[in-house]
Amino acid sequence: MALSGEGMGQILTVAWVYGLLALDHIAVGQFMLSRPLVVGPLLGWCLGNAPLGLLAGASVEMFWVHPIPVGHWPIDPAAVAALSITWCQLSSHPGRGTLTLCLLLAIPCGIVVRHLDIWFRRQNSRFIPWVSERLERGNEGALGGAVALAGFTAPDGVTLPYPYAAAVLNTSGTNRVV
Repeated sequence: MALSGEGMGQILTVAWVYGLLALDHIAVGQFMLSRPLVVGPLLGWCLGNAPLGLLAGASVEMFWVHPIPVGHWPIDPAAVAALSITWCQLSSHPGRGTLTLCLLLAIPCGIVVRHLDIWFRRQNSRFIPWVSERLERGNEGALGGAVALAGFTAPDGVTLPYPYAAAVLNTSGTNRVV
């Protein structure tokens, strides 16, 4: 089944909204906007079915509300809620039964997203010695360059091309990506 132009527009809107909410993980504040109870209804509303989004978000929140999300947290519950409501609403038979199936299918994806999150954070941490060395030499442009480069690796598995980020780094003098 091919997506119509409207379906592709909905996917892009949902991806954009989820991307903004995902900034809440680390990048901006930590206002609990990236919790399934917020993500589900908001994305459901974007897709035209806020009550089903609330059901998706509440279901995921109930499954993973007890463990504290610190250390090696095994799953990204917001990604599970986001994927399940999106898949359900874009299916040929959206409803509670389809949502249940979509929730089950989204759980492995939530595990993969968490592992990607950990990998991206490790990748971003390698900039710390690079920035420290350049700041000690008085190159303050290195800090802006590293922030720009780290911004291109989002914790939820979305990356923009490294060559573009390297070009951003090289705009402030003789900085080079090592």
